[in-house]
This record gives sequence, structure tokens and C-alpha cells, in this order.
Amino acid sequence: MGNDSTVYRERYWDAVVLTEGNIASVWTPYDFYINGEFSHCGVDLFYLVKEEDWKIAHFGYTVTETCK
Repeated sequence: MGNDSTVYRERYWDAVVLTEGNIASVWTPYDFYINGEFSHCGVDLFYLVKEEDWKIAHFGYTVTETCK
């Protein structure tokens, strides 16, 4: 993997962030490119908890081939 010149790019937009005290969720659409070529898109979902700093507690995502 150290010599792999593959370029991965993931873009996010319109994130919805909900917080209450020391917990938060982030829901955001994304698209994913490999070497500049579209691969797939979907939605990422992060659950976070705040200890000293915010940390990801759980992560989920969908994968589709067509974006909305």
C-alpha cells in the first residue's frame, strides 16, 4: 500500500449536525472518486461523544451509484 499511487477523494455537503450535551450526530451526503473518476455516492452517518475532545463512537454509510 505504501507504493500505491491511487488517489481517493470523498466530498461532503449539506451536513446536518444535531447535538445535545456530550453527544452528537452528523448526517451528510457524499460522493467518492478514485483517480478522478466517479465511483459511488451515498450518505455518511457519524455518532460522536465528547470526552476531552469529540470522538467518533460509531459510523455508518450507504452506497449507491446514482446521486440525488
